[in-house]
Amino acid sequence: MNADPTAAPSPPTRARDRRLRLLIATVAFGVLFGLLAGVAFAAWAGALLGAVGALIVGLALAWVLPSFLAARAAVALRRKRPEGVLLRRLIALFLVVLVQTTVFLAGFVNLGQGQASPTQELSAAALPLLGALPGIGPSLADNARQGGLLPDDARAPPKTPAPGPDGGTPAPDGGTPVVDAGPAATLSLPAGLQPRAGGRPTATVAAGAVTTDGDVCVVVWSVRFGGQATPRLVELSALSALGPVTRIEASSDGFVAVVLGGGQLVTASPLGPATHDKALSRGARVGDLELQGLRDVATGPGGALLVVADLFDARTSKTTAALVARPAGGGAAFVVRKAGDVVDPPEKKGEAANVSHGFSIKRGDGSGAVVVEEEVLEGGVDAGTKLAGAQWTMNPRRLLAGQLDNPRALVEVARTGAEPSGLDGTTLQAFGDAVLLADGRVVFDANAVEEGARGWLFSARAGGGVFAVAPELVGKPEAPWSPKAPRVRQLAIAGDGVFAFVNRDGAVVVGPLSRPADAKTGVLRADALRRGDAARARSVAAATTVRTAGGDWLVAGVELLGDDGARAEAVVLVGRDDLAAGRAEVLLEQGGLLPAPSSGPTPPTPVDAGALSLTPAPAPGPRRVRSIFFDDGHDEALWQPG
Repeated sequence: MNADPTAAPSPPTRARDRRLRLLIATVAFGVLFGLLAGVAFAAWAGALLGAVGALIVGLALAWVLPSFLAARAAVALRRKRPEGVLLRRLIALFLVVLVQTTVFLAGFVNLGQGQASPTQELSAAALPLLGALPGIGPSLADNARQGGLLPDDARAPPKTPAPGPDGGTPAPDGGTPVVDAGPAATLSLPAGLQPRAGGRPTATVAAGAVTTDGDVCVVVWSVRFGGQATPRLVELSALSALGPVTRIEASSDGFVAVVLGGGQLVTASPLGPATHDKALSRGARVGDLELQGLRDVATGPGGALLVVADLFDARTSKTTAALVARPAGGGAAFVVRKAGDVVDPPEKKGEAANVSHGFSIKRGDGSGAVVVEEEVLEGGVDAGTKLAGAQWTMNPRRLLAGQLDNPRALVEVARTGAEPSGLDGTTLQAFGDAVLLADGRVVFDANAVEEGARGWLFSARAGGGVFAVAPELVGKPEAPWSPKAPRVRQLAIAGDGVFAFVNRDGAVVVGPLSRPADAKTGVLRADALRRGDAARARSVAAATTVRTAGGDWLVAGVELLGDDGARAEAVVLVGRDDLAAGRAEVLLEQGGLLPAPSSGPTPPTPVDAGALSLTPAPAPGPRRVRSIFFDDGHDEALWQPG
């Protein structure tokens, strides 16, 4: 007899339906909140793994336990009265997701952005992956936009290029406008950036660029007290046959020195084009010696130069490392010191003296202050270099400091083998970054003989001894640098005593030298915005170099990470407020356009232009950057992890 289809379901059937709905709710709950936790992890770790990679890892971590509990719930359906088991699974899922979400959102709060809520950070991170979903994408965009993490027109269709907010010429493809701003202008910026204004020049920073057309040039920014960065282009394409760029330095008054191919020197004054400086290039004569190569260069006001060169002596058929200087305003180059010069006379008759062996120039700020590291052969014996194990093997070294306008007066301020005050049981072995301050102190990084990679930051002056900087912070969590190398890569110290360096995580650490514990960490994971192109916000995946630019400003070389996972080199300008807000202004980026040279007044630098033509050449059309060379060439042993 056929059953009546309109009859009410039997109790077992209703129970099965109720169990099935409960199971579906359990699985949906786990999937939904597992997705939330996974996206939170993606937003948190995206700078390290990329947005897609971090999402995959986050979902894998967030769904492991929910999937296990859902599977156990499915097994419970085969048992009698499984409702209690399913409810326990549901409660467990709720607690798991609550813990996951709390941990990840707490991580957002501690990132130091300070301008957006955790949910807005979450929406901005999830938008590249979920933005195409109907209903979900617009909601995520609106939430992120409310926190200032997304420009108002980020989801709008491309429009016809128009002049930028500061009157720049639009790029042919609608990209970044080519900006031309005079030194007195207050510039229009994307929302969220600290305002830029004029003022007296405080720093000059230079970076090399190769365009997609193969042109080679140097971009020189004059950074003013108010934060305005005025660009100037020094064209090198006519000299590119001399070799690739291997070093770039700029003086505070705009002189530029570029080493091409490791042996050719190119210089440019603030008023003239780049010229091949044959008097300090391969084949030139320096006294009785022939110049064979250039390892490093420093330049100061008026175009004063100091180079580390390889000099060939035809009489002995040997090449000798040397410090070679040339005064400001021209003149003949001369040898300051060379390998083989006596550092310490022998203590006893018949013993060998300690002699010089090699040199390296520590980076400066272009003001003319210079620090040189000199490698010494003790008793004339070369011990070699071995940076392995708990203890390292190296030749002794000493730091010489002085001014480029009188390089013969370089004086010793510190030497390896010394026991600094403030750190008991520590003996200096090698020097990392070093900066000469206006008061004559040299602040430097050094490791310890007793345990190779470990060390600290020290301060010394000629004849005044060596002292640890803030020794009370050794081993404390509030110390801005670790005792283990690398400690302070790219150390820079401004005239007002503010230091900056790149730490091992790729973040920039900034603070007062008198109170290191007050240092702040930033730039890493900051939003990188370009003037006139605010819709293309990217994040900073890592900082590679930093230079103080006076006042509240830093110029940093960084690696940018786009929403699509693409990485690009860039040079960014960061103010003190930008640092706190997690923002950075892009000055130059791989794939972007070269800035147009400034048409503002020429800096009032007393220069004898001679035969140089002061009529500017016609500016070339917009050119796109293929690669950037910024503060490359220095490679300190102490930057390598121990």
